[in-house]
Amino acid sequence: MSIVVIRNTLRKLFSQHLESLKDFQFSFRNHLFWIFVLVLFVILTRFWKAKKAFSFCFVTVALLLLTTKAEELLGAWLTNSGETFDPLLIRAVSAFLIFIIFFYYSIIREE
Repeated sequence: MSIVVIRNTLRKLFSQHLESLKDFQFSFRNHLFWIFVLVLFVILTRFWKAKKAFSFCFVTVALLLLTTKAEELLGAWLTNSGETFDPLLIRAVSAFLIFIIFFYYSIIREE
């Protein structure tokens, strides 16, 4: 089996999951999301202890999953009432909170 065949198969397999991540839609069922979290954990364990890295990844994952759920609920509620919904504000708040959490973990939090 050649590398090209493997690459094309993986591209087809993960393209839907990658598109949902590009749309800032995170899910328990998205395998690519969990692969990215695992890579983040491995990278962070080079700089922090494993407990601190795991804690940061857990809090970040929880925030991203809650953000997706909030977008779904708020979007359904607003579109049922006839309004248009732009999730930019929710995503901006989420990104800001992740930045604050990263700042807390990297500078302030002790081991």
